[in-house]
Amino acid sequence: MVTSRVSSAVALSLLLAGTSLAGEVPPASHARACAVGDSSVSRLAGTAGCLLLGAGLGLATHEAGHAIVGGGNVEWRGTNFRCAGCSAGRSQVVGMAGFAAEALSTEALLLSRDIPREHPVLAGWLLWNVGHPIAYAIRSEVEGGTGDFANFHDPTQRRLAEGLVVGVALLQAYRLILRDARFPLFFSATADELRVAVRVRW
Repeated sequence: MVTSRVSSAVALSLLLAGTSLAGEVPPASHARACAVGDSSVSRLAGTAGCLLLGAGLGLATHEAGHAIVGGGNVEWRGTNFRCAGCSAGRSQVVGMAGFAAEALSTEALLLSRDIPREHPVLAGWLLWNVGHPIAYAIRSEVEGGTGDFANFHDPTQRRLAEGLVVGVALLQAYRLILRDARFPLFFSATADELRVAVRVRW
């Protein structure tokens, strides 16, 4: 369908624009790139806006995965889709494609040495990519199968799909938070203390 092609084009354009923006900003000016004024409050607002923009890129990545894999069979209602004429197996593949797109974009960002993962836009994108699949799977499990996981009518298959998605997201979260010195969120733990810190300058 035309709508699915338009959705794919828009989502991919957003992804390319976000990656291009992040690659062009020198490390020293990451915070300034998000500033909307000179005061600390306006700079904080700009940083928050960049984080939200990054989350929007993550959502676009997810929906682009559905659109690309579903092709002309995907019909959209907002961010919800229906795979018209698809078999049960194909509907499951299209449903999981959104999570696959998030995981692949996270890998691309993790493996690149040139992309500044400490930039608020990229940090927001990565936080979405690891947080969204986990939250989605928890919601699906609580509600007995919802959204992209509703295509799995067998509870065992659905839980396997949820476990796969959560497992990948947790592994990537571990690599980001505990292994990536450039990511602005990190954990520190000792025998009697657990600290969570965010390194954001505004």
